[in-house]
Amino acid sequence: YHAHVIGWEMHNEPDVAFVPDMPDAYVAIAKAAFLGMKAADFANGSWRPVLNGALAIHPGTWLERAAHNGLLDYADAWNVHYYGHPEQFTAALNSYAAAFAELPVVARPPWAR
Repeated sequence: YHAHVIGWEMHNEPDVAFVPDMPDAYVAIAKAAFLGMKAADFANGSWRPVLNGALAIHPGTWLERAAHNGLLDYADAWNVHYYGHPEQFTAALNSYAAAFAELPVVARPPWAR
């Protein structure tokens, strides 16, 4: 699949489905996945962004705990799934951007595809 991949996402919606009560455990998995994906890309002479698993709920405790455990140290960009009305998308995206900007982490851009 390597030739067809434009980016890697580490699991889907970990804040509601994969590890909703354990963001620190997700970060441990994300670290291992990030390092493995980067090693595979490097071995193939390419670079593809690695994203956090798309978040499904609005910024809050889960994101704060994950960030304090190093989530964005192991992601090239942040990623969310938006479930709402189209006219509210920009405000929702801005709320995530503001939340990420307030966290004590290295700034990462949003992934938009």
